[in-house]
Amino acid sequence: MRLRSPALVALLVLWTCAPAGSARAETARLIVLHTTDLHGALTDYDYLADRPAARGLVRIATMVRGIRAENPATLLLDGGDAIQGGPIETWYQRSDHGRPEPMMTAMSRMGYDAMAVGNHEFSFGAGAIERARRDARFPWLAANVVREADGKPAFGTSIVRTLGGIKVGIVGLCTPAVTFLEDFENIAGLRFLSPLEAARTEVERLRRTEHCDVVVLLAHTGLEKNPDTGVERKGDAPGENWGYRLATEVPGVDVVILGHTHAVVPSLEAGGTLVTQAGRWGEGLGRVDLELERASAAAPWKLCRAARA
Repeated sequence: MRLRSPALVALLVLWTCAPAGSARAETARLIVLHTTDLHGALTDYDYLADRPAARGLVRIATMVRGIRAENPATLLLDGGDAIQGGPIETWYQRSDHGRPEPMMTAMSRMGYDAMAVGNHEFSFGAGAIERARRDARFPWLAANVVREADGKPAFGTSIVRTLGGIKVGIVGLCTPAVTFLEDFENIAGLRFLSPLEAARTEVERLRRTEHCDVVVLLAHTGLEKNPDTGVERKGDAPGENWGYRLATEVPGVDVVILGHTHAVVPSLEAGGTLVTQAGRWGEGLGRVDLELERASAAAPWKLCRAARA
């Protein structure tokens, strides 16, 4: 497959179907686009170096428009750490609260479907979170973050989107290392639970109760282990990265989209689950193509085998 955008080439993962066993078999194709660790990268300009830069939501927005024209059954997700970093966000967070939150406004206009909560969403305290969520026309998800007072979710846990007749469940998760990475006063009243346990509970609900055809984990955490070599990758804080365990120890997951470490993970498999990560600052747009098939209109959809692009 040839793509015109270099930013997409490095991040494309393709799922393909085996030939249909019956002439009556029906197929469907979905696209899952994703960004992560945008850190206030709204424009394609490096203000510190005073020159244009190949990054930012303005570039991503152009790519997203083209892909949606190709296939309207497209999801757009973000892996967190959107509202901290960059001159525009810094100015807003420090002094300019009277205007709409810059990144949330831009991402809403682009039609993001959901965002996982990153550790840097907590960097400016509860007031900044409230303002940003108010200006976001999409949910913030973190199934493993609860209120200390009553144990109830502090954010959304998951969403279900139906595209082209396919039900897709998306579970959001946040690294529990927030307690080491952010100031205590910014996370007061919150508890950060095991991403594994939260994911297992939510995925089982999406499969059994919501009858989702596809389940995606959208997790602000990185890979703690290389699936190919088995080499562990230590984080900067205890319990920081959970990507490998999420892919191999949570039944019912099809795709794990990671963030937090700013790494680019074009395509890998862990325990039969596709794992990918889109880097940082909007330097690339991650894309996963999903193809499903069913024997007839009355039969359930089946996700086809994975093939690396």
